[in-house]
Amino acid sequence: MATAPQPPPIPKTTGINYTPVGSLEPYLLSRKFVDLQVGPLGSGKTLASLMKVPLLASLVTPSVHGVRQARCAIVRNTAAMLADATIPDWLRQFPDGTAGTWWRTEKRFELNYMGQDGIPVEVAVLFRGLDDAADVRRLLSLQLSFAFMDEFREIDRSVFEALQGRVGRYPDAMLVPHRPEWGVNVRGEPISGCVDELGRELGQVFGSTNPPDEGSYWEGILSEPPGNMDVFIQPSGLSPEADWRQYLPANYYENLMEGKSQEWIDIYIHNKSGRTLSGKPVWPGFRRDFHVAKSTTEVIRDPAYPLIIGVDAGLTPACTINQLHPGHRLITHAEITTRDSGALRMINEHLRPLLATPRFNGCPVIVITDPAAMKRAETDERSVVDIFIAAGYRTRPAFTNAIVGRVSAVDYFLARQVDQKAALLIDPSCVVLIAGLAGRYRYKINKIGETSVLPEKNQWSHVCEALQYAAVNASGGAVFGSKAQVAAKPVELASAAGWT
Repeated sequence: MATAPQPPPIPKTTGINYTPVGSLEPYLLSRKFVDLQVGPLGSGKTLASLMKVPLLASLVTPSVHGVRQARCAIVRNTAAMLADATIPDWLRQFPDGTAGTWWRTEKRFELNYMGQDGIPVEVAVLFRGLDDAADVRRLLSLQLSFAFMDEFREIDRSVFEALQGRVGRYPDAMLVPHRPEWGVNVRGEPISGCVDELGRELGQVFGSTNPPDEGSYWEGILSEPPGNMDVFIQPSGLSPEADWRQYLPANYYENLMEGKSQEWIDIYIHNKSGRTLSGKPVWPGFRRDFHVAKSTTEVIRDPAYPLIIGVDAGLTPACTINQLHPGHRLITHAEITTRDSGALRMINEHLRPLLATPRFNGCPVIVITDPAAMKRAETDERSVVDIFIAAGYRTRPAFTNAIVGRVSAVDYFLARQVDQKAALLIDPSCVVLIAGLAGRYRYKINKIGETSVLPEKNQWSHVCEALQYAAVNASGGAVFGSKAQVAAKPVELASAAGWT
């Protein structure tokens, strides 16, 4: 069975005049299924990404019409950013009426040019903003050759993963039929469609961005990319290796630094991942270097120190496994996050197996839920609290659902030290919670600078609210002036022992 050989780099010439700086060449010429470029402001990464569209299109085997045909989607997190930044960037490089035709209503550019080999190239470039549900639906039904994610750190993981299933599907076998010399693919099927003239697959998702937030999905995948992905990181804008500075004003970065926080400078100039700057963090006092343990946190095996499991119920339930240590230190040992789940499923598939591990097995447990979890479901008339009790856990709702009280309970631990140690310490495995504490759990700021009253609901909010319910319980009355809510004796506490 014949298989396609490894692809060579993309040729730098296509009939379009562009010479990349050295720090962007590897990204521009890479042929992995996914290519991601991270760089500081002004580094030329967006231009390189736009130029990658014709570079890839110039490789597509000519169709039965004698033309190299391709289709590329360019996506941005919002329609406003698409209109204000991405589309103008494209039209600067590929002017309407000169490089092709811009169809404003459809947000489509028909790029036409003559390749170096004298074969014409036609590329349909489709622009999509991801805050428009109709745009997303259309995007995820397209047959594409390639897709470019502009500022991909703001694009949801689900869209990125769905895009991977849309590329490499245009042109199809009708436009580029099988050639005998191409052989068959790994499934034994005749090679055809979106391939180069040696029969090598061309489908690709690529993107560029400023550094993503620490602890985010994007930071994780950039740190440990899968085998079909290439990741390229440019140096700091102040580095001697910043080979794009010749195209910027002399004091570009130095002027940008004036009046900026170190966090901003690290992200946008030094090209380092950092805390999100797109909203107001709920807990600005969180410090990763102080509140996150350097290694796995220690579980105390003493009936006087039960595991306090904070639970945020709903369709995406989450929980944190915590423990109040001597000195009134709240230690978060683990987190559980779910998607499209329910309380019973989370218990059976996640919580019960976790508590049965050697780390937690035998520890007494108390579950603290969202007070709204007392409401009975219409389907079986059981509340979330009923479900936890039926599963064998001593369970009660937190004694407030007020956002001020919940946030203050976490603040109480964040602001304290015990023997020069953090009174709130998070196990490093709690990556979603850490990202939320670092700023992903935030108050949105609107276009006129007003801050929302309630934190934004997102993939980080559920586990952060689970921590809040545990902290309300563990605060010992420091927030509400009431008695401590954690039992000092193991009275009626469920044990994790024997659960499998």
